[in-house]
Amino acid sequence: MKGMAPEARRARAGKMLEMVHLSAFADRMPALLSGGQQQRVALARALAPEPKVLLLDEPLSALDLKLRQAMRVELKSLQEQTGITFVFVTHDQEEALTMSDRIAVMSQGRVQQIGTARDIYEAPVNRFVADFIGETNLLEVDVTAISGGMADVILPGGHALRCPAAATTPGRHHLSIRPERITLANAGEITATVERVVYLGTDVQVLTRLPGGVPLSLRVQNSARIVIPAPGASVTLHLEEGAARLLAD
Repeated sequence: MKGMAPEARRARAGKMLEMVHLSAFADRMPALLSGGQQQRVALARALAPEPKVLLLDEPLSALDLKLRQAMRVELKSLQEQTGITFVFVTHDQEEALTMSDRIAVMSQGRVQQIGTARDIYEAPVNRFVADFIGETNLLEVDVTAISGGMADVILPGGHALRCPAAATTPGRHHLSIRPERITLANAGEITATVERVVYLGTDVQVLTRLPGGVPLSLRVQNSARIVIPAPGASVTLHLEEGAARLLAD
């Protein structure tokens, strides 16, 4: 706030503290603030000059989980209030998905894909993006034909399906299937054997193996209405529409 009159500086500082809900702590020394309060003070200082673009380089990485979640909400709210463009650098995929308007996924200094959170999660272009953003199953599959952005794919075990494709030529490619898009079904089209069941609270992870030993993980909602098979059980699985996507590499 260089060049501003003292009264204007005080008014701007007060406005910024009010914006980050710290007006009551204006006279307190930084060392007497909690970790979350110190983060908000740092943010207020960065916002005070009213920049057009604000770079935030992993600002929440040192905070515990609950405080980090609370700060995500505050940061998103502040961005919407100020209209300032936030360039937010993070290795936390959940953080990227929940806070962004647009995401740029980078690997070794190169941009792999740019898009909305939904674009990146549901239509990854390659293995790196599919594996880096969220949890996924990556299966090596045979592709018999590709046309109009759709591919005919043969899964391990011989099941055939048609799915959206980022790849453009037939051959051997990788297929991405999100675990939450696979369901247990009495008349499912894919046969598998349950290897392990992991309780996750709201969800249950079921680790299975396809014919030939290829692993396939699915997430099932923890509900009294759903019977979770025991390890060793033979099950049939159903892929929801749009569950699978053929990757470019």
